[in-house]
Parts: sequence; structure tokens; C-alpha cells
Amino acid sequence: MNKDIELLLVLFEHFNKVVGRTRLQKIVFLLQNKFNIKFSYKFISYYYGPYSKDLQFEVNLLNAMGMINVSAGDGVYIHTLSEKGVTTTKEIIEQRKDDPEIKELISRLDYFRDKDTSSLIIEAKNLIKNPETLFK
Repeated sequence: MNKDIELLLVLFEHFNKVVGRTRLQKIVFLLQNKFNIKFSYKFISYYYGPYSKDLQFEVNLLNAMGMINVSAGDGVYIHTLSEKGVTTTKEIIEQRKDDPEIKELISRLDYFRDKDTSSLIIEAKNLIKNPETLFK
């Protein structure tokens, strides 16, 4: 399993659910570009701030693999771990429990818990005013 997918699974496990594709995109962008979490996604400037087609591809892949469930509700997509995803994520966390990258990711995730998606969009857009951010 690639590193980006492992980090995504840990993210989903931490939040229990992520409501909205836009929210997920902004969380990953900010983790990567503000907190230097080593995701490898390339982002482009888009309607609601930075967007990565590679990130969306991997979310779709995780859904197709049965690792996450993506459901539509009230006009947004809701992302949750499936039973298979929970089991796999527990194994990843156990195998990488001493890995500084996983520890750093987990320590940064609470930053997003009480922030609404609109504030994440603004924060991400402000960060991409520096064009170098998109090419990290």
C-alpha cells in the first residue's frame, strides 16, 4: 500500500467521518503545505481553492477497494472507513506506531476538528497566493 493511502486511512480513522469533498481536499492540502506532512499530491488552483485530481483518484480507489464508504447526503459526500478499512488502518497504526510521520499526522489532525469548511477554504486560498506552494 502506498504511503499516501496509508496517511489517508489514518486521517479517516481519526475523524470517523469527513463530510464533503471540498473539506477533505483542503485538509489534505493544509496538512501537506502548512504542516509539512509528506503527502505527494500536486494541487491546482480551483473554484474552492486548491484541488488535487490525484487525491480524488485515491479516494475513489479506496472506495472501490472497499476500504472507505462514500455516500451522498444533503448535497455533500460523506467519507467513512468501512470495516475492512478500520482493520487495515489499525494494522497500519500498529506497524508504524513509532514512525514520526504518523505521530506528526495524528498530532496535526485536531487542528481541523472545530474549523468549518469555509474557513479551511480561506486558509488554503491564502496559502496558495505563494505559487511555490502548489508545487511542493
